[in-house]
Parts: sequence; C-alpha cells; structure tokens
Amino acid sequence: MLLAAAAAGGGGLGLVWTVARLGWPRRRSQASGLGPDAARASGGGSLTEEGSDYVARALSELKQSLNALASRESDPELAARALETANEEALTWLVGLLGAAAGDVSLGVVEDVTEVFALLSPTHRGLQPALCRVGAVQALLRLLASAVEPDDFTSSSSTAGGTEGSVGVRGREGAEAGPLPLSSVALAQTLRALVNLTSNPRGGSVVRQAVLKHERALAALCHLLASAAPMPLGRFSGCGPADAPASATAAASSSSAPAERTREEILVEEQTAAAGWQVSGLAAWLVAHLCGAPQGQLALVQEGVVPLLVRLLRHGRYMACRKASAAAGRAQHRAWGDGPATTAAGEFDTQEMPFDLPYIICTCQYALMALVNITYDHSANQRTVAVSGALAELAPLLDELLPGGSLSYWLGLGLGPDAEPPQAGAVQLAACSSGLAKYAVWLLAHLSSSDPDLKAAIAGRTYGFVPQLISCLLLPPGPGGQAPGECMPPPAAAAALAVQQYAAMCLVNLTCGVPATKAAVAEALRGEDSTGRPGWQALAALLNALAEATIAYAPPPGASDPGSPSAPSPPPPPPPVADLLLYSVWLLQHLSLSPLAAAAADPGVVSPLAALLAASDPHVRLRSAAALGSLCSVSSTPHRAAFVAAGGVTALVTAAAAERDPHLLAYELLCLAAAVGDDDSAAVAEAVAAGALGVVEGLLGQPHAACLIPAAEVLQALARAARGGVLAASRGPSASAAAAAAAVAEAAADVLPRSLLSRVVAVMLTHGDPRVRSALNEALGALTALPGVRDSYCAVFAETLRDLVSAAEVELRVIPVN
Repeated sequence: MLLAAAAAGGGGLGLVWTVARLGWPRRRSQASGLGPDAARASGGGSLTEEGSDYVARALSELKQSLNALASRESDPELAARALETANEEALTWLVGLLGAAAGDVSLGVVEDVTEVFALLSPTHRGLQPALCRVGAVQALLRLLASAVEPDDFTSSSSTAGGTEGSVGVRGREGAEAGPLPLSSVALAQTLRALVNLTSNPRGGSVVRQAVLKHERALAALCHLLASAAPMPLGRFSGCGPADAPASATAAASSSSAPAERTREEILVEEQTAAAGWQVSGLAAWLVAHLCGAPQGQLALVQEGVVPLLVRLLRHGRYMACRKASAAAGRAQHRAWGDGPATTAAGEFDTQEMPFDLPYIICTCQYALMALVNITYDHSANQRTVAVSGALAELAPLLDELLPGGSLSYWLGLGLGPDAEPPQAGAVQLAACSSGLAKYAVWLLAHLSSSDPDLKAAIAGRTYGFVPQLISCLLLPPGPGGQAPGECMPPPAAAAALAVQQYAAMCLVNLTCGVPATKAAVAEALRGEDSTGRPGWQALAALLNALAEATIAYAPPPGASDPGSPSAPSPPPPPPPVADLLLYSVWLLQHLSLSPLAAAAADPGVVSPLAALLAASDPHVRLRSAAALGSLCSVSSTPHRAAFVAAGGVTALVTAAAAERDPHLLAYELLCLAAAVGDDDSAAVAEAVAAGALGVVEGLLGQPHAACLIPAAEVLQALARAARGGVLAASRGPSASAAAAAAAVAEAAADVLPRSLLSRVVAVMLTHGDPRVRSALNEALGALTALPGVRDSYCAVFAETLRDLVSAAEVELRVIPVN
C-alpha cells in the first residue's frame, strides 16, 4: 500500500521508477558504447547536473510520501501486487545508487537513499523479502563496511581479541567498492535499516546470516561499539547515591562562574555527541538482533563483543549519571537564585536536560539488550559476561535508577486525575530510564538462572543486588495509592511492569537450589522497602493488588456459552499482570519451603493466595496451593488460622472440585491436608460440607501413586482432626460442648459414604505400589478410629473383598498355621 500509494500519487517511488526506466543521464565519455539498458545495468558512470536534479527531486518526494504514510497501516497484499509490476525495478535502481563508487554520488544522495531504505524496511511494511531480492542487504553491508577505514579495523579487531593476521584478511575483503566516507546521518540510517531487516524472528534469519558472514561488516560493528571516547580513569566515579550531592554541588558552584561558552556552542557540542551515541546505540541494537539465535551468540562472542558492550555500558552510565547530576545541580542552583525549579523525580526541568542524555541512556539500553540476548539459555556466555565486569556496572546503575538516583525519572512520573500532563522531555526521559531499568534487571535474571557461583555473587553483600531487586519488585505506589503502572504513560507503564516481572524472576532464580541465596532473600524481606513498609507487608499488598486485578480482568461466567450453536470463541487474552503474578506466587512458594522464612512470612499473604486458587492460569493455582500448603504446615504460626478465617477451606474444595488436572488436584488436596489442624473439627465440618469427600473419592479413581497418596493423606488428616476435636472438647470445661462434639463424631458413620470406604479398600487391596497400600492402610486406621465407622468398615470390607474375588482381581490363599 505504501509503494502503491506513492506510485499512484504521481510522485515518490513513481518518479523514481520513471527515472530508473529512462536511465541515468550520464556523461557521454563514461557511457560511450553502452546502450541505455546496458548503462543502467552496469551501475557505473557519474550523474550529470540534470540527472542529479532528477535524483534529488525523486528522493525528496519519496521521503515526503513515506513520512506522510508512515502512520497508516500497510496492506501487504497490495504492496506485493505493486512490487510485481514495476516497483522492484525502482528498488534495484536505489540499490544501484548505494553501489556506486566514491565520487559518483554525493553524500546527500547516500543519506537520502539510506533514509528511504530505513523507512521501507520495518516489518509491518511487508517489503523485507523484496529488499532482500534486489540486493539491498549486501549494498547496506558494503556501505557499513566502507564507513570505517581499514586501519580502524585493525585497532577495533585487536581490541575485540582478534589477531593481526585475521584482521589483514578482513581489511582486504570487499575492497572492490572502495571506501566511501559516510556522515553520521547516513551511517545511522544504514544501521537503522539493518536493524529493521533483522528484527523479524523468521524472515530476518536470512539477513542475520548475511551479516554474520560479512567479516568486514562485523569488524565495523566492533569498531562502532568501541568508538566511544575512553573514560578518563582519573575522573572516574561510581556515581552512586553518595556521589550525586557532590556532583550537584560542584555543578552548582561551577554554574555561578562566568560562562566560557554560549548556550548555542554547548548545544552544538551536545548534538555532535548525540550523533555519536546514536550510531553506537544502533550498532548495539543490531548486535542484539544478531544474538537472537544460538549461531549469532557463538559468532559474536568469539568476535569479542562482550567486553566492548560492557565498556560501552560503563562509559554510558558514567556520562549519563554525570550529566544528570550536573543538570540537577544547575536546576537546584537556579531554584536558590532566580526562581522555583524542582529537581524531584518526574519533575525534572527539561530546560536543563542535556540534548544528548536520551541518546546516552538509549545506548546503554541497547547494550544491555545485546547482553540479555547473549546470556539467554547459555551458561558459558553468562559466566563470560560476569567475568567481563557486568555485575560491577549493574550495581551502581540500579542505584541511580531506584528512588533517590539521578536517573529515577520514571518512578515519580505521576499522571493522576489531578496531575498536569508532564512535558515531552520528562516523558522521553521516563521512557528511556524505564527501558534501561527493565534490561538491567532482565540481565540479572539471566545471570542468576543456573550457575550457583553467579547466584552466590549476586546474592552476596559485595554488590547488594537483593535489596535492589526487592525495591524493583515492590515499587512504591503512585499518587493516590495507585500501582506504579497506573500513574505513568503507556510506554513507561509497560516498562515498569516489566521491571517488576524480571525482578520477581531473578528472585525466583535466587531462591531455587541454593539455601544461602534463599536465606539472603528472606532476610532482605524482613527489612523495609523504600517507603518504610515492612517487606513482607509490601509483598502481601502486591499480591492483593495482583489478585484483584486478575479477578477483575476475568471474563464474566456467561461470556462464552458452551451450548450456543455459534463457533467457539477464542480464549481471552491473559491479563497484563499475568507474568508478574506467576513469578510473585512462585517466589512465595520457594520462600515457604524454608521453615524459617515461612514462619517469618506475614499472614497477610494467605488471603490473596486463597483467592488465587480460582485463577484461570493453572500454574498460578499450582503455585498458590503449594505455597499455602507449606505456610499452613508450619507449627505455631497464625497462617492456618488466617487461611480458615479467609474462607480458604471452602475456596480450596471448590477449586479442587472444578479441577480437571489430577496432579494439580493432588496438590490442592495436600494443601487441604496441611490447612486442617490436629483438633480443628470446625474446619473438617466446613470441608465435608463443601464436598471434600466426593473430590477425594474421584481422585482415588486415578492409577498414579502421585494422585493416590495425597488422597490418602487428606483422609488421614480429616479423620485425625475430627478425632482430635472430639478429644479436646471432651476434656473441656463445658459439658454441652463435649456432648456436641461426641454427637458429631458419632455421626461420622453416616457422613462417610460407603462408596468411599469401598474405593479405599479396593485400591489398597489391588494396587501394586507398596507406598500406596501403606498410605491407604494408615488412612483406614485413622478413619476406623472414629466412633461408629469400624462397624460399617467391616461390612464394607467384606463386601468389597467378595466382589474382588468374584471378579478374579484378588486371589485368596490359605496360610497354614503351625
């Protein structure tokens, strides 16, 4: 649609096609002996003045058409039909412009053509296959390789760990086109086009392979990653919270001195620096796309990009913190002198914001994105990244992104009903900083996934990541008690939710398998968060909010009627907080497995866990039931009382009755067995009234031991709790209470169905697993200890045994007595 609309409009690509069909107006001395078709196919010759005017006009109109249609939805079918006619020839002509030798085209033409390819290359345009067919990828790669001098290949490759012999081969490869000096605009557009072409997970694999096979292009990428100016070691500062006041004071004192440069000169310098950071960021973004597959991970790690990315992150973090602290100091100084100027997070004065600060933050974000892709599901790469110094950079970076840091704009960007919309600069900074926080926590989640040594390093006191991760998980509420994602613009809200999600993922990894790291997380939760709330209470509040959001997001019961003749509707999409909810419940399950951590847990976490037993996600139901079972099994804690008081017994039995997965049903019954106390006859009566015995009888029909043993344990727990309640009431001072308890116990024979006893006896006599037979034997012992059950049990046992013998399932043998 994009190309067809431009061609139908009489301008844009239609004019480019006209120029392509007419052939380039060339100097006769260079085009002598060649016909129009041969000259056009050769791609050689210089443009005359008239031809340059045609090209400039065509490219100008094309860019205007593409920018005007950029916000519209493209139609891939219409674009494909347009390409089948004549537009592919125009794309070939554009590729020929990029393939021209140095001096044949001007840098302005190269900038225009690369910008056109950057506008045509996004996935939703549907033009990526056509661009690959006409050779745009190879032209862009040659242009990228020619952007750096061969001498620079040697220095960058030696920095990346290559040898001089291999560098010499790379310097000679692809030299047929000759070096074409590029401006930062053309280089940025070239990288942006390659980023777009490699963004498609499926269709971009061919482009990614082409980039990985082009050694000079890889060397150019390494050079661009290393092209940032080295940080002066003598002026290095961690730029942590303790350094921010000093930086602000120094900036304030320096601002009072006479300015040596004008604001215009400073802006020009910042714009020049922003262009360099943009190129480095796009190079890191392209590396991130190339590392999306295992082959790209291996090739680029061998190329030595990990130290370059860590160095780029270090330099970007230093420059971003330095500029942000200096801007905050200038704004504070202006507040003391000329007038009001706030420097709180979310109220950053955009007039004091350096022009290149968003570019620096985005460069750090893309460097972290590349490291995230490199460490995905690859333990060796995770160790390589950690050894390269990534952990030492993430600790001060998270300090600056959390409340009180110089980059924490995204945390305080309030957009409540009474708040005024923030300026565009504040929104831009919030989006950049929130993305940076997301990838920083995501990288920690990857590094803590498998290696116990890395888990110990992350959870240790050297870096202090655990309190930072808990602060990221338990983000402070926004204005009016809103959740962090509810008081931000959509991009920042999504990133804030992702920060919480990956923080929970990292904490889940740290609490799995290594007792020392689990203890570190449990100890950190006993402290207070950034708002002064105890950690366990803040976690309970987060679970409450997530449970309410999940229940409110669930479709109404009559939304999909299974009896309606219409086609079945697709399942509803999960709520936005689905992943965060899963990892939060998973974290609580891991912590509840430790008796000390479970005993220290706040009873407020029990109520949302009981509500989540009815969640639509089976994984959430499983983790909630497991966490409740572990919390309620700890002695001398109020968790069991909180579970019963919140109606958890009825909710658990109701969820178990509606459960289709027998193994998940077994987990829920184990939770019920742990939730019933030794003498809690009221909980037993509630469970029986809710239909627990029928659920257990249905579970006894499963052949698996993992389902039968929990059923036996639930029967045993219910019987012991009922008998314990009877004994406790009989020893009490109230004779009426003791009589009532005895009457309830004597009625157990009437409450306990004969079919359930028959099923228990049949499974105990016929199952081949001795663990199942032993568990059911103990359950029968607990049941027959109740008054009135033994007589009915004897009759049921005789009837069941007779039926099994008649069905030839049990063979009676006479045991001789000596």
